[in-house]
Amino acid sequence: MASSMAYKPAHSLLDYKGKLLINVQLDGGVDFAGFCDPKLNKDLDYKINNWSDTQDIGMAGNISYAPFAGNKAFFDKHYKNMLVINGVDTQTNAHSVGITNTWSGRNSEGYPALTAIWSAEKAASLPLTYLNFGGFGDTQSLVSRTRINDIGSLRAIVDPNDSQTGGEGYRNPQDFERIKALQRKTLQNRLLQEDILHGEEIAMSSYYQSFLQMDELKSFSSLLPQESEIKPTVLAGTKRWRMDVQAQVALLAFKSGLSVSADLHGGGFDTHANHDAVHEPLLKAATETVDFIWSYAEQLNLADRLVLIISSDFSRTPEYNSGAGKDHHSVGSYLIMEKNAGYTNKVIGETDYETFAIPINPNTLTPDSMSGITLTPAHVHKALRKYLGIRDTATDKRFPFSATEDLAFFG
Repeated sequence: MASSMAYKPAHSLLDYKGKLLINVQLDGGVDFAGFCDPKLNKDLDYKINNWSDTQDIGMAGNISYAPFAGNKAFFDKHYKNMLVINGVDTQTNAHSVGITNTWSGRNSEGYPALTAIWSAEKAASLPLTYLNFGGFGDTQSLVSRTRINDIGSLRAIVDPNDSQTGGEGYRNPQDFERIKALQRKTLQNRLLQEDILHGEEIAMSSYYQSFLQMDELKSFSSLLPQESEIKPTVLAGTKRWRMDVQAQVALLAFKSGLSVSADLHGGGFDTHANHDAVHEPLLKAATETVDFIWSYAEQLNLADRLVLIISSDFSRTPEYNSGAGKDHHSVGSYLIMEKNAGYTNKVIGETDYETFAIPINPNTLTPDSMSGITLTPAHVHKALRKYLGIRDTATDKRFPFSATEDLAFFG
């Protein structure tokens, strides 16, 4: 059946004015007892943290933090825009399961990332709607995922005739326009033919739309920084840290109107040996990245639209092992950040002195060891879907948390 050429994207590139979602994936297992769920060594026959030999737990507003790895500067600056959810049991000590559970809300495969759901529901037709820089990024075919590792590659994708990319592909603008015109005509002719298959029609219609969006993609290329302006890759301990570059690309994609969600990925937190020496520079790099996200979002006038989620596949054991490392521990935390929100400067959920989850009352969200429930990633994801306005959508119903309690984390 011939196409009428009526296919149009759901959104033009600059129409979307809603929230922008960034998921900061800290891969390997962050030691939350040295971050947003601090513990002291009192009344124990082993050490939980070396820092607590000489320092006490810090407070920023209503949020406690460990005075470790530059945390004081981070929490002092951002506590007003932060919700901490502690005592979340990922129900596993295995990386693969923890990764799936933390970032999909389900401890087995088959559910998409929250960022993928957000893009699918809010702006599925944008050409770079869902950016994923590594880590968990399951889409369950809801939306296309774009994985980009450097700004040079991104520039080549969004403007294939950009002279900065060099190479043999560059043509003078007049020749390039003639090539595009011929390709458009060829596509139009094929779409009008009666023998076109349905799958071919969908693919070619999508390809045709990419031509209509090419000028706006080119405008995004003009926003990309030159090599001298790109945030440098830094060495955090023994790990090369690229999350600042990822954040810069994601925020520029948001600014251009090409994207609405992104997964940033930083690894190296699996510190089975030399925990303090390895964990400290990585955690400091992570909080400095988050600080950069907010400052750069302010520069781009995006900060008031940004929702930031920080989490890890699980946490680390309270005690050090014989190699001065810490092993896997199933109970961790989430941090959700947003400016001018009513739910921030707050901590929900607790762990005991050995960092095991304390059940909470599902109505009051206060500790209730007798009849409370243990928090899981599903509780966080279900609450986030409701807060973000994507509950009861077709996608939500396809991937439900029907057996999970509704908790009012966001009021």
